Amino acid sequence: METKFSVDEIEPFCKWQKEEQQDVLEVHLQGFHKSQLKVQINNLGELTISGERPLDQENKRVRFRKQINVSKDCKKEEIHAKFSGGILYIMMPKRIPVSLPAQAREQIVNQEKSNNNNGNEKQNDIDHKPAAASATTAGTSRAATWSMMSKLPSTKCISGLKCSVPRLQQMDGKTALKLGALAAVMVVAAVGAYAAYKYRRAVHVED
Repeated sequence: METKFSVDEIEPFCKWQKEEQQDVLEVHLQGFHKSQLKVQINNLGELTISGERPLDQENKRVRFRKQINVSKDCKKEEIHAKFSGGILYIMMPKRIPVSLPAQAREQIVNQEKSNNNNGNEKQNDIDHKPAAASATTAGTSRAATWSMMSKLPSTKCISGLKCSVPRLQQMDGKTALKLGALAAVMVVAAVGAYAAYKYRRAVHVED
């Protein structure tokens, strides 16, 4: 005959320690053993802490489950845990931004100013081109446009007139292809997000 257990959900006491190099989460779990605990993190940066143990009473157990979002500046691949004295310590090392020396920052600022000045000079050259050159360019563009229009496929209109308008069937086909490609991209993105949510890496708990 299968034994049935009564399980109670508990909420363990937690405390954060914010340090310069890392954040440490303390989870107070008196009465638990390391083998009864599980720490996992998925690709989305969600940390899951869970555990279950029997009580002194017969057919009685307690369990807990906590889920937190790891900070974006945390090195997820270096998260590790330690269980000591009934407290689970979860260490989350931070990515320390490298500050540039003052001289390097000044060089970057000067380079940006130089690029902006060069861009303004080029714009002034364009604005001061002779009007004759602009007219010549416009005439050339119109000639090229008429040449391209004469090569478009023609369709018969009323009274035998010809119209140089692209066929709507061809435009509809291109639109359908674009919509199909967009739908395929959305499906792939949804499958990738679901896989990232399901995948969890176990965090080793030290003694």
